Amino acid sequence: METKQFSDAYEQEMNSMMPDAATVENLITAMDAASQEGKVTDLDALPYKSTTTRKTPHFWQEWSLKRRVTTALIGGAGVLAAATAGFVVFLNMTSIPVAPPVVPLDGKVSLQVASPDYSNVYAVFAQAKERERQEYRGLGGGEPANEYAGDGGVAMKEKAPASPTDSNPVETSAEPLADETALGRGAEGGGSADFSDTNIQVEGVQEGDIVKTDGRYLYALNAEMLTVIAARAGQPQIVATLNIDDIEEYAHYSELYVADDRLVAIRESGGFEPYLWREVYEDGDIWNERIDNPNPGTPPLVVADIFDIGNPAQPHKLNSYRSTGNMVSSRMIGTVLYLASNYYVYDFSRVKENEPETFVPFVESEESTGEAGGGSDDADAAIRTLCPPNDIRILPDTPERRTSYSQVVGIDVSQETTLVSQASVLGGNDDLYSSFNNLYLLAYGEVREGKSLEDATTITKVSLDKGQVSIGNSRRIPGAVPNQFFVDESNGYLRVVTSHSQWPNEDYSRKGEWRMDTRVTVLDKNLQIVGKLAGLAEDENLYSCRFIGDIAYFVTFMQVDPLFAVDLSDPTSPKLLNELKVPGFSDYLHPWDDGLLLGLGNDADEDTGWSKELKLSMFDISNPTKISEKHTLIIEGHYSSEASYEHHAILVNREKNLIGFPTDDAYLVYSYDEQSGFKQIAEIETSSYDALRQRGLFIDKVFYLVELGKRVAVRSFSLPAFTPLGSIR
Repeated sequence: METKQFSDAYEQEMNSMMPDAATVENLITAMDAASQEGKVTDLDALPYKSTTTRKTPHFWQEWSLKRRVTTALIGGAGVLAAATAGFVVFLNMTSIPVAPPVVPLDGKVSLQVASPDYSNVYAVFAQAKERERQEYRGLGGGEPANEYAGDGGVAMKEKAPASPTDSNPVETSAEPLADETALGRGAEGGGSADFSDTNIQVEGVQEGDIVKTDGRYLYALNAEMLTVIAARAGQPQIVATLNIDDIEEYAHYSELYVADDRLVAIRESGGFEPYLWREVYEDGDIWNERIDNPNPGTPPLVVADIFDIGNPAQPHKLNSYRSTGNMVSSRMIGTVLYLASNYYVYDFSRVKENEPETFVPFVESEESTGEAGGGSDDADAAIRTLCPPNDIRILPDTPERRTSYSQVVGIDVSQETTLVSQASVLGGNDDLYSSFNNLYLLAYGEVREGKSLEDATTITKVSLDKGQVSIGNSRRIPGAVPNQFFVDESNGYLRVVTSHSQWPNEDYSRKGEWRMDTRVTVLDKNLQIVGKLAGLAEDENLYSCRFIGDIAYFVTFMQVDPLFAVDLSDPTSPKLLNELKVPGFSDYLHPWDDGLLLGLGNDADEDTGWSKELKLSMFDISNPTKISEKHTLIIEGHYSSEASYEHHAILVNREKNLIGFPTDDAYLVYSYDEQSGFKQIAEIETSSYDALRQRGLFIDKVFYLVELGKRVAVRSFSLPAFTPLGSIR
């Protein structure tokens, strides 16, 4: 069957499974009536009978219904019948405790301190788990699947994951450089002091990426291998490789840091699959049924492998730190690594009140004393440390609180690697922003405000001091934060730009009119709201943001690209200075020079808003009240770039006049002149299956393009002419 015929047949089959719009609307009306009157809907009047099996592949609709019904049932409505996309479920919510009044949309969120013996942590955790269990049962999902909970105490020794040993060492180059051991990195060790860094948001706050350089070596990560490459003035040579399977099978590195003689490679370990899907046949129908996985695996861990690279040709693993949960993000300040993760405990049946290790986050350290790449199993020991109860905070019972922990860990990787501290918030988070002194956890949710349902973000402040992490105040603000660049700390004030959505309905549903605007909120050091500005860019999506001094610049888009400038010089009274409308939009903004702001995004059709080819813009912001688009360049034939959503993928250096970024089939490099605008100075083809991701960097007068896929490839070019010099393919 041809593709179009198959697509048409599939669409027809899906449509036959779905009730018409009038039926769905009648069912929703019946649901709302039942909820408001506190009685059971007449089940015989419904067109679908009760079932605990989902007969539709539209999984997102099930969860959308879950959120909708759960919200409608606050206050208790007994048994409620609900239907969507061809299935009916019945939720018995009478045993769920009524939620206390929610925190106001702009209200302070009072964090509860855990008791010395974890007792109130357990009580809150148990209540939240019971509510979650009822929701799972109501949706026919069964009980949440089992998760390994651990059987050790606060300190324990266990067999560590397999590491490279003398019998399986780190692979080194057949002909190592003669001065490999004698020379260090950077200017003091014979390397260059003029080299590019990872593109970061805050000066002095390093961010992990897949390629790093110290001015003499390149360090590159693909999913399965760490590669060390001597730069050698444009004649690159691989001096060491380390296969991650030698450390732990099926693990994958995601990012790395280099600080002095230490390299930190971060990966996620373990794998948890709570559910399986199986085909069910009944009366000629076939559908997928979700069932519990009898062997769900181990809980996820964020692992930081710390290597001594005093001799880069023989990286030696010193230690590994494993923090419970899935990776959220990381930062490094000096030689102190900060890891943030979300830890969710699936199996409450294995949680024991008198055994906090079954429900409290922890960190495990594993010291290695063997030769290059790691130590023997006998020499390695894992020591588990629970998060101290006084360092756990509990979010109040709000939509943002979940049965998961936000775990923040501080590790000093210099000299004697040590775990400095850890702290947790029971409630989870989605993203973070970090300044030099503070880290802010961001948790998104929806809030009932008056007679409407609104987006909200709960911000929790975590102070940072040489590895010591301490949970501070918390505050909810209206709207959602798209990414870290929409948050900035300056002179003790936290400035936040959010996209705020609202559904003004008495039943807190998503029915009816939908409204959206952009908002600016300013908070003081105690997270008290001192200033705000609302009602900007109504019904437009928020795309990018950059804070430069006292001005916040941000881009929204519907059919054209308005660039807004908001004056924050008076934190108590943010003021809109200018709104420039130009075709297309910028996904990423970067300061170029005094009075100039670089934008990377896409051109767009002004009538339909459809995205077109990539676009470079240079905005004149010398007078924020009169912003103009000084120069623009449409990049013909290229439609997407990793740099549009991953800021580490772009290289911007004003001194060398370089703007470089990957596209779908090439790495492009541009220069900029204030009179003539943008000029392409290199287009390096990367249309190879093996070149899935690229990073561009320079050392002195040599540009290096590192391509990461199945293998690591490096090509070098002279600057500024971009004459080919050498390669590793």
